[in-house]
Amino acid sequence: MARGTASGRAESGRRAPQRIATPSGSRAVATTGTTYSNPNATSENDDDASFFSESAPDNDDSDNDDFAPHMGARGKRKRADGSKSSKSSKSAASAGAAAGKKPPRKKAKGKAKEEHLILNLSNLSEVTFDILHEIFSYLSPLDLLNIALSNKANKAFLYSPECKSIWKAARRNFPGFPECPDDMTEPQYAYLAFGKECFKCGKTAPKKLYTVWTARKRLCSTCLNKNFESAYLYGQPRYSHHQDIAPLLKFLPTITISNSGIYSCYETAHRWTSKRYSPNVDIKAWVKTMVAKWSVINEHAKACEIWEQQCLDVVKETKKNTFDARVDAILDRLETTGWQAEVQDIRTANEPERRREFSQQPLIRKICQKDITQRIFQNQSPALAAFMEKYREDMRLRMREELLKARIPYLNNVIKAYTATAPPNEVSPAVSDFFAHKDVRDFVINTPSITSAADFAPLLERLPAIAQEIVKLMTEKLRRMVATTGGEFAADPAIVLELATTTFRCPDCESGNRQEAGLMRYPRVLAHHHALKWHYQRPVEDDDMKILRQVTGVVPWNQSQIIEFDTSAAVALKSVIKLCGLDPKTTTKEKMDELDPIVECLTCNALEKGRMVMRWQVASRHFNNEHKYATLARRMRISILKGEDAETIRARLNEEEERTRAAADYTGLACAQCCKHGNTVTLRSHLLKEHGIDKSSVKDNIAVRIDSNSVQKQFYAWPPRKEVKLENPVQT
Repeated sequence: MARGTASGRAESGRRAPQRIATPSGSRAVATTGTTYSNPNATSENDDDASFFSESAPDNDDSDNDDFAPHMGARGKRKRADGSKSSKSSKSAASAGAAAGKKPPRKKAKGKAKEEHLILNLSNLSEVTFDILHEIFSYLSPLDLLNIALSNKANKAFLYSPECKSIWKAARRNFPGFPECPDDMTEPQYAYLAFGKECFKCGKTAPKKLYTVWTARKRLCSTCLNKNFESAYLYGQPRYSHHQDIAPLLKFLPTITISNSGIYSCYETAHRWTSKRYSPNVDIKAWVKTMVAKWSVINEHAKACEIWEQQCLDVVKETKKNTFDARVDAILDRLETTGWQAEVQDIRTANEPERRREFSQQPLIRKICQKDITQRIFQNQSPALAAFMEKYREDMRLRMREELLKARIPYLNNVIKAYTATAPPNEVSPAVSDFFAHKDVRDFVINTPSITSAADFAPLLERLPAIAQEIVKLMTEKLRRMVATTGGEFAADPAIVLELATTTFRCPDCESGNRQEAGLMRYPRVLAHHHALKWHYQRPVEDDDMKILRQVTGVVPWNQSQIIEFDTSAAVALKSVIKLCGLDPKTTTKEKMDELDPIVECLTCNALEKGRMVMRWQVASRHFNNEHKYATLARRMRISILKGEDAETIRARLNEEEERTRAAADYTGLACAQCCKHGNTVTLRSHLLKEHGIDKSSVKDNIAVRIDSNSVQKQFYAWPPRKEVKLENPVQT
């Protein structure tokens, strides 16, 4: 209930009776009609912040007794002051009977009830001081303040210097609370520390209140914004230019608000800075006096801030302990209703985050607002059951995730060791493809214990057969791709992958360096590393595969649909095959390699560079890079070289390819004996030294790695054509 503001406004209300413990074990019930008014007057002098002002006491016409009678346990009346005899009590009963009322029925004898004393708060000055001191020592300073504000007589009594010991006794109920400062009275100090209203507007909730101990004020957020300003201006203290009062400005009342900044009282700052212009004022002496005064205030304010924070910490800890106890009560009840495994999981000691997440659920926070009774638990049982069902499923998925994250690294090591022994020119499925196989996944998940790669021994002997099944599935997937996206180039599934027109593209390779993008054919396309990449826009993977990707960084072959059938390349190759006099629908890659036709792009002939020549497979890459989106004038027109001209160019191409394979940075070859990667130079030396292979057999023991880029290139042959007859355009 709000008290009046400093301007004199007041709101009144009725205060409920207070039961106050007395030393004798009985209780004194304080009853009064309490009118609340702000004891605070905001008058300020030139030197200090605002303080309370005390009103002069008025005469109280109340003639109530200090202690009103109250029925005891046996129906007897007991008076605190003993001023009236039992005879008067009997006469009161007789008067009631004479008025036609029945006397009160005597209560049956039994267990004695607690006796109470009724303390009338009309005029405390008429009660023995020792009794009041004993009773009020159990109250808080705010209780004393409220009693003082019940009427003017009590205010005059409790505000008198004689009652200072009562206020001190009340303050002792709060350990660590600093003593009352010299610049404040006990009521002022009590109101500052325990009051609930803003000193300016008198409002309480929903405004947040801020206590500025150095200013001896408590303000709501609205009034704080009106009376305080940012302590810094352009990164410097706002009043730093007043050098003559700089020692005093250090004690300017300030408050720090989290996520906002530091604010200072501009009223105090204005008074201090204005003092510099007052006549007949020794500013140095005045500053010295004020520094001495405000240093004491500042030290006391720091002590109050520490005490306030300690109180807030205690309240916070108390609330937390109460909340934790209620959460434990919920968990105990859940454990007895069939959720033992889930509750044990929530209470896992080495995973405190689980219990924290459980306690922060909106449903749990709602239930924990009150003590957990059987009725509350029964009312919330359906919602709790639904929540625990979801938790059970989440727990199952989490435990499966933990199991897979612990075992997949061992599987990855096993698969790496297996593929390292496979022939370098054969397709070896990745760990993601093995994990997608039902038998491998069942082994990883259902084996009772896997703590090392050695535990996969029962699976090792089956890996070759499983690898063949996986490659077969990948090949079928590739055939379906051609059948669905190949259009006119779709053919008999039995031979479609062997056709010369069947080629594939990788957008990731083309986005990097289109000139270096490799020729993608079967079976090399099954070993392309980009096909194992995950793409966020591609089909959603299942939970197990998501975990495998997080651990290994790969997904099953082309799950992200990165590899595509290259229709434009097929169009270019179709033109080449037709120029060779063959049928594109039946001609295989092997047949074209036997013919090894040399293709010239007539469109790219340049007098400054020469003729653009290439092998038949490179024609598709040249078309994609140079002519796919060209204008009509730049459409690709090709011819097949023949005779001596073709043999000369073929020898040049062979020379360029051999030079590429011998380059120091080339690793597209491998030792057929041990799968060591390298180039022709390093592998010849390796075969001679490590395996003792005869020089005549070295070439037969060097294999082209299945996942290596093609070394076939295009180049300009000299001399150029002087006249070019543009014919045989590639039909796009």
